[in-house]
Amino acid sequence: MLKRWRNVLQHDGYRPTEIEDSFVLRVLSFLTVTVAIAATVQATESDPVLGIIATLLSGLGFWISWQRRRAKNWWIKIILALAMFAALANFFYGIRDNPYDARIPLAHLLIWLQTLHSYDLPRRKDVFYSLWVGLILMAVAATTSRSTLFGAYLAIYALLAV
Repeated sequence: MLKRWRNVLQHDGYRPTEIEDSFVLRVLSFLTVTVAIAATVQATESDPVLGIIATLLSGLGFWISWQRRRAKNWWIKIILALAMFAALANFFYGIRDNPYDARIPLAHLLIWLQTLHSYDLPRRKDVFYSLWVGLILMAVAATTSRSTLFGAYLAIYALLAV
């Protein structure tokens, strides 16, 4: 059994075949996601530290993903899966306080899932998934925003996403 697991972990067929090498696409995707995170944190009136930490960790994740885009990364995926369970537990803890309105805890869950997802972006479709999550975060920010500042975030987001 141990020999079989070693073969699975060393098998070259598990590496992504459609590697995304465009550094510019990754940087623009990161900037777009950063704007979406900032807009969501501002619109939901969350602690700004959440946005700062999520942005810094996302930047680190995009960089690590760029550096390791040709590697197997099985150990990163295990760590990410465990961290996603922690994010889910935090979500349930957040809705415990207000079970009738889960929008804010759900927005926080999505921010953390996006942050964790940024550590494993070998293919172009993975990078585009980050853009989709950014769009969903912008939709959350649009529904919870109470100021015209959201318009500035939307303009910057649209410029970067195009």
